[in-house]
Amino acid sequence: MVKPDGSGESNSTFVCTGCTVGGRTGDFTGLLRSHFTGFPTGPDTGTVTVLSATGGLAGLHGQDHFEGSPLAGRYSFNYSFEPYRR
Repeated sequence: MVKPDGSGESNSTFVCTGCTVGGRTGDFTGLLRSHFTGFPTGPDTGTVTVLSATGGLAGLHGQDHFEGSPLAGRYSFNYSFEPYRR
């Protein structure tokens, strides 16, 4: 939701297809929680959380804070590869 002053927040899921993380390539689905000011050009802050991963990224776990645009370019991300437990 965008407020009249251009600020707001959003929660959405995204799919990264053919992504490479830690030298492994596969797909993952993530949750993006964003807080922004000055939409559409103001800075974003928020978190990205890995929800599931397949292919070479199977077992990918991670969550991190971002500043700027989380879906464009490169940014740091804390992650690990562990088997998913059912």
